[in-house]
Amino acid sequence: MKHSKFINTKKAKKWLQKKLGLTDEQVEITDGVIREFANGSAVYGIARADSISISNKAIEGVQYHEAWHRVSLLMLDKDTRSKLYDEFRKQNNQYSNLGNKQLEEVIADRFMDYMLNDKESTLRYYINKIF
Repeated sequence: MKHSKFINTKKAKKWLQKKLGLTDEQVEITDGVIREFANGSAVYGIARADSISISNKAIEGVQYHEAWHRVSLLMLDKDTRSKLYDEFRKQNNQYSNLGNKQLEEVIADRFMDYMLNDKESTLRYYINKIF
């Protein structure tokens, strides 16, 4: 997953509002990095129970990554989410040893790739299966 184009924040905000029913206040656009860690990694988007924040320095597609978290972690019940994780592990053996938090990030990245490229046919299978 290599994306280098910066996000169009207006377009991203509009998509989040339309697809997730968020209000203007629930989609926050921040200037710069949202959170930095000691190891040098940084967060450019974050989904919260009441909002989604996106950095104006984020790569294109972060809105899809955060939307996945909002749906998966806040709207799917625990049983459905566990079934999704189990099925994903079965179909992607290289991730069989990952914990749920790490797997959630992998799936959110896959969803972002799917939305940007529509080439991830296996993700479409998982999405259709849980709904």
